[in-house]
Amino acid sequence: MVLENSGKVGIGTETPRSELQVAGYAQFGLTTGMPPAADCDEPDERGRMKIDSAAGVIYICVDSGWVGK
Repeated sequence: MVLENSGKVGIGTETPRSELQVAGYAQFGLTTGMPPAADCDEPDERGRMKIDSAAGVIYICVDSGWVGK
C-alpha cells in the first residue's frame, strides 16, 4: 500500500493516478434489498456503495438517495 503526500492511496500499485486506486478486486459490504435511507441522507455519505448479491444490484448513494443499478 502506498500513501502519497498528495493524499492519493494505492493498493497493489505504487503509482496511484486517483485518490484511491486498487490494482485487483475491491469488495463491498453486502445487503439484502435497498440499504436504509438513513445511511444516505447526509452530504458526506454520497458515494457509499452496497451490493445486493441475491438480486445482482449495486446501490450507490447519490444526491437523491440510493440508486440501484
